[in-house]
Amino acid sequence: MKKLNQRDVIAIIIVLIVVGFSIYYSVQKKPVVCTEDARLCSDGTSVVRIPPDCEFEACPDVDENKNYCAPESRQVDACITLYEPVCGYPEEETYSNSCFACMEEEVEYWVDGDCE
Repeated sequence: MKKLNQRDVIAIIIVLIVVGFSIYYSVQKKPVVCTEDARLCSDGTSVVRIPPDCEFEACPDVDENKNYCAPESRQVDACITLYEPVCGYPEEETYSNSCFACMEEEVEYWVDGDCE
């Protein structure tokens, strides 16, 4: 059996280092980049996609009876005079319909029916 000289040992070490680095970098996880779109939640907030699967994060837990005023519902010039009473919160004031409730800045959300 042939004895390895110093040059052969150095060549083997270099080959092992190169192979080790190539295996290490091929196994490394590639960075995940999600699209920058957002989902509008029923309470008026928005959520974005979360890596690594790029699914939307969950919307805040919201009571389904609460109807949050969207920004565009606050910028109307006139409301229909249909009487469908709603209770605006947090002030707990009755409005003739949801349009009139959301026109008021202090109303965050409303529920169907008169306030108690």
